[in-house]
Amino acid sequence: MDVLQALINPKTKAIVLVNPNNPTGSYADRQELTALATVCREYDLALIVDEVFSDFMAAENPGRARTAVNHSNSLTFVLNGLSKMVGLPQVKLGWMVVNGDPDRSAQALSRLEMMLDFYLSPSTPVQHAVKRLLQQRQMIQRQMFSRIASNMGFLEEQTAKTCNIRSLIRQGGWYAVIEVFDAVSDEDRVLQLLDRDSTLVHPGYFYDFHRDGFLVVSLLPPVEIFRDGITRLISRFGC
Repeated sequence: MDVLQALINPKTKAIVLVNPNNPTGSYADRQELTALATVCREYDLALIVDEVFSDFMAAENPGRARTAVNHSNSLTFVLNGLSKMVGLPQVKLGWMVVNGDPDRSAQALSRLEMMLDFYLSPSTPVQHAVKRLLQQRQMIQRQMFSRIASNMGFLEEQTAKTCNIRSLIRQGGWYAVIEVFDAVSDEDRVLQLLDRDSTLVHPGYFYDFHRDGFLVVSLLPPVEIFRDGITRLISRFGC
């Protein structure tokens, strides 16, 4: 929080929180969310919270802030949508909840209404389908959770057998971060896996990791495909 406050200057308008973070899957805890709201209040800033992965918590923890809705007394914009909630990125429907300071929220909603008039509305089929999609959300997510858990378990089991590869702790979301301790650059590692093993992973620098040695993998592929890819990765770079 000290570093965050030190970065605030007269041009700062908002603090953006991705909760849980993508791709690490880390959640802000309730104390951190309260502290962020206090900073926003003190410096007259808005708090923008992206919660598209919030449904995908790895394990329940009352200390973690699953949502910022009705949690903050500063002007807060909470974003979500169908893309991650029901695993349908091609179905374009998102929403925001504006809360916090009542006066500023009312003012923000008035301005948003005018701004959004300049953009195309969601398609008619999506508007008709959204009720059913949300009603079936638990069924869809059970399938996703099953695949995520199976793939994450396999990844942890296999990396634990190596002396130079580990999977980072995941609190939520559907990505896993793999750390490899060697002298290979992210660029070379990704290209080797692609060229020699027909395996595609994301390098850490796609997500602004501060140094080489990190890979990001999706936990959503079919179990057989995921296991094959991880086995190839470990065979190539593990010890």
